[in-house]
Amino acid sequence: GPRTSMLGSALASNESLVEWTDAEAALTAGLNHLRQVAHAWESVLAKGVYSRSMGCLADLVFIVLLKQIFKARDISERACHFVSSMFRSAMKAILLVLKHETACCRSWERFLAVGKFMDMCLDDIDVALAEGVFRELTALELSRLIRATFGESEKRQAVLHALTPDQN
Repeated sequence: GPRTSMLGSALASNESLVEWTDAEAALTAGLNHLRQVAHAWESVLAKGVYSRSMGCLADLVFIVLLKQIFKARDISERACHFVSSMFRSAMKAILLVLKHETACCRSWERFLAVGKFMDMCLDDIDVALAEGVFRELTALELSRLIRATFGESEKRQAVLHALTPDQN
């Protein structure tokens, strides 16, 4: 929505901006609505239907935020901490709504991976790549995040090169 539409471009700032506060307020409102829906539906819907329905609604919340993060061209270190904190809060709230059944939420692993990315340095990312932490992200999404978050360096080039299939 309009409260999150400017988040991607505001992540370049090293200072907390109104766009950050707006995005956080929008997330809080969305999570409150999700909890209300969960409370209303839990006793009415069959467990499987409830799980799938809440998973779809959780996906909508995650997709709105991921879209803003993936479109960011520059993400400051302070913004990384903000995003990481916001993602952890969202995951904690949604985990309760989903009753710890994350399989019904298609974007859970993607959201988790981006949240982890925000707390990593390039060395951590290199290790996480080998461990498959980012397997739910495309190479393009991950390379955009790396370029937006880390300045030009040999280490950044090496990590980006690891994402590129061999050109034999």
